Amino acid sequence: SVFNLSLATSLKLNWSSTYKTMIKTIEAPTEKDILFGRDADCWNHVGNRAFRCLVAKYQEDYHSTKLRVEKVAIVSKIVDEVKASGARILRRDSRTSKWFEVDRKAYVEKVGHAIRDQRAIRQRKVRKREKTRKNIERVNSHHHLVGQDVLHKNLITNSFSKTD
Repeated sequence: SVFNLSLATSLKLNWSSTYKTMIKTIEAPTEKDILFGRDADCWNHVGNRAFRCLVAKYQEDYHSTKLRVEKVAIVSKIVDEVKASGARILRRDSRTSKWFEVDRKAYVEKVGHAIRDQRAIRQRKVRKREKTRKNIERVNSHHHLVGQDVLHKNLITNSFSKTD
């Protein structure tokens, strides 16, 4: 059927473009490189930390615009800055454990995920801070009320003992 043919064609194209990028293997990432992955090693890699700072510069612009064309332009600008800095976005081949540079499509994917992930991370931190603040206020309010009760009981106790 036409659907199966188009699916097979797209899979072949995707495999082919991935294979082409895998030919350019890299023995070890540099400090400038940005690593695909969600593990602690990738998160803490110097290049990934610098990448998150770069993405943060564009965070407000990206999320304040509603137009997809503007969001795409911002992502493209970040990709261009990454490339201009000499950094590469690398993915590890699970079969060989070697690193390879990804194509531009994967650069765009990585930047897009990073800019959306950073917003989610910031929102979680804000919610956590707000929850902590409310808990502190609740505890302080409780201690204040308990303190007033103790003070009130002491006043009553002291006033009776003075009249005796």
